[in-house]
Amino acid sequence: MKVLLSLLLASALLAESYPIALVDRPLTMPRNSFESTLRFDQKSLMQLGMGYGFSDNMQLGISWDGMEAPSGATPVPKRRINLTGAYWAFNSPYISGRANFILPFNFDRMVLQELFVGFALFVPVKRGLMNVVLFDQLMTLNWYEAETQATFHFPIRLSWQVNPAICLNFKTELAEFNTSGHHEHLIKKTPLYLEALYGITSEIDVIGLAGFGNIQNATNLSLMLGVNFRGGLEG
Repeated sequence: MKVLLSLLLASALLAESYPIALVDRPLTMPRNSFESTLRFDQKSLMQLGMGYGFSDNMQLGISWDGMEAPSGATPVPKRRINLTGAYWAFNSPYISGRANFILPFNFDRMVLQELFVGFALFVPVKRGLMNVVLFDQLMTLNWYEAETQATFHFPIRLSWQVNPAICLNFKTELAEFNTSGHHEHLIKKTPLYLEALYGITSEIDVIGLAGFGNIQNATNLSLMLGVNFRGGLEG
């Protein structure tokens, strides 16, 4: 009983110290804490994920791409999980950086075929109110074709903390090109998404997203709804 009370008290202390405002949060989960995620969208009926803070600047996790129902068929589970990681590399009043990766594993082929890496740069436009985030996903490397290919991305996100609980994220991508010679840029393709995060408490967020992969051909609207839950112990 004493152990249970200690765990609950430690979790409450962590919740009190963890900011509700997205722009004020640390770039990785604090040591011995976790964040679990649940997402629903048109492509995946359910996606699950969890990240754990091994230290105050290193986080590792795992996610599952969920269920899919092609053309109204019976939903089937996707046979793929992802190992995820993030490292809070540096922090300053003017710019902060976080390295991150996603390593998918496909059970149907029992192989590793892709790697997603990024180095997100967080630049405060107005501290506590607005941030610009660059290069959250910088490169996709795949080696399942005849030759290894690399695709380079240049995403940008503007985060506006409307009030302590609500943050709006405007997302687009400046350009994309790969080693096969294919390339995209804002003149040819303009992705645009609006993501809204509502921090109910320090432990729970509700998140929603709407947008288009290319607003120049805005025929397929992407929608997503999800929830984040955090908990754990202070080290």
